Amino acid sequence: MRPILIDDLLIAARALTVVAAPERPARLAQWLREAHWADLYRKRLARAHPRWGNGSLMARALREPARRGLRPDRAEIDDLAEVIAAVRLWRARGLSSAGQRLYLREEACVRLTLSQGACHVQDPCEGRCHRSGVDADLRGGA
Repeated sequence: MRPILIDDLLIAARALTVVAAPERPARLAQWLREAHWADLYRKRLARAHPRWGNGSLMARALREPARRGLRPDRAEIDDLAEVIAAVRLWRARGLSSAGQRLYLREEACVRLTLSQGACHVQDPCEGRCHRSGVDADLRGGA
């Protein structure tokens, strides 16, 4: 995935305002996974993905309906904190191509392999790995 900047976080938080609270962890994990896949698509085909954008979190989040406002309220700040937490856990663990909500601690299905560095994450269930920390399967399925 492309580097995550402050605007990526702000736009994702705005898009998160219209998502029901129980669906937020899965939706954030989906956006991060699709942004990563869009970046792989962009690198391979030299053009943006038609549905997920150019590989940035902002491009992916802008494709969702969002509440627009000039000033953030308390709820939007809480949404921003949730997005930041999701990004931190996504970077630490990676995501499974099976669409599981792996940014929750107890559902993690990846392990860091110290022999290849902290950025190398492998999914022990499937035995595949990708240097970015996310399974590089572009099909979206397991």
